Amino acid sequence: MTEFRDGAVKALGALGVCALAAATVGAWFVFAVCCWAFLGVAFLIGVAPASRRAATRWVVLIGLVHVGLLVAMTLVGPEERFLGLPAGWALLVFGIWTAGIVPNLFFSRIFDRWVLTPEAIDRVLATKRR
Repeated sequence: MTEFRDGAVKALGALGVCALAAATVGAWFVFAVCCWAFLGVAFLIGVAPASRRAATRWVVLIGLVHVGLLVAMTLVGPEERFLGLPAGWALLVFGIWTAGIVPNLFFSRIFDRWVLTPEAIDRVLATKRR
């Protein structure tokens, strides 16, 4: 478990540096992908080892949806319209915003199974009572 966390913290550092470098040179696509990967790795650090495989699948799946929406934003032309907005803006507002909200809702549903189980809460409370 410590090996995973040490590696994950190193990955967080590398992703943070990449995101800052991409932002500095104006590479918004690389910046967005690095930010998403940063959040995914940070989430996986807190997940219980028994649930890490399932959590990794969900992080990768949601990350692929996010990257797909970013690619779609780059492919649409500026003259295309969707719901009165330029198509790229509509993908940003209705697609990427939603892709950011879904993991938060999902996290609230799985927190007690993947991150802090009722048994772990009982152990913490037992040590506090001592």
